[in-house]
Amino acid sequence: MYFVANTALMASLNQGAAARNKGERLLYRPEAVALLDDLSANSKSASSVLDESLLSLRREKERQEMEERISRYDDERSEEARRGKALGGFRNA
Repeated sequence: MYFVANTALMASLNQGAAARNKGERLLYRPEAVALLDDLSANSKSASSVLDESLLSLRREKERQEMEERISRYDDERSEEARRGKALGGFRNA
């Protein structure tokens, strides 16, 4: 749930950034403001909640990229090398 909340909050903030870049007035959606208020209710500042959200999203993106790289690496290996890995061997393809 926390990651989903972060994603919704970041989507709202990205929309605000796009509006600023176009020279439009910056307006946040009421549900985004309410979410930020709820997340910062534990005596955290809104800024610290946003920082934590950004760091969490960045870590999740890095984790997904690492999983993709590992998956591509495994997919590129030959069937023989994969069998050796499954048997605990160190044979190279």
